Amino acid sequence: MARRVSNSGQTRIKRNLEAIMPLTRQIFSLLKYYVIGVAIVLLIANFIAKPVVVRGSSMNPTLNNFDICISNRLSIVLGGTIDRFDIVVAQTEEGEIVKRVVGIPGDVISYQGGVLTVNGTTVVEDYIIDDPSKHHSDMDFREIRLGADEYFLMGDNRTGSTDSRYFGPFHRSDIISKDMLILFPFNRIRLV
Repeated sequence: MARRVSNSGQTRIKRNLEAIMPLTRQIFSLLKYYVIGVAIVLLIANFIAKPVVVRGSSMNPTLNNFDICISNRLSIVLGGTIDRFDIVVAQTEEGEIVKRVVGIPGDVISYQGGVLTVNGTTVVEDYIIDDPSKHHSDMDFREIRLGADEYFLMGDNRTGSTDSRYFGPFHRSDIISKDMLILFPFNRIRLV
């Protein structure tokens, strides 16, 4: 035998449903904004500006350990140029690294006794503060001719940097972003 629900029971159920519906709509509305927010952050991080936390001292004094930066991803995505002395974020098999471009496609470069030579010209690197007494010969390399799609990257702290001297030249596809806007610490906010 089927049980009949009284009018008062139906009214109570209807009131309960009416009370729950606004809460459900609010949850779905919040969820919608959350999904849109995550999508915007992913689009920005993958195509416009890449957040970067500097790890280590290999780019001292230009960038310090734990500097928080934003790097220009859009320029790389749109096929912009990568110029000598740009600071870039590159992908290695060990993770991402932040380094300075010292050699671009077609360059002939060498590094002897702490002196960088590009295409037969000694480069004055005023951004370097390396102590010459810490220089050792295993950091040197004789002339290297870069291929059509090769970039040579080095850290500004030459004695404390794992860079192209270790990994070899990088291809354009390995370079994720370029240029840095230091956001933190606040007393160092600037574009490098």
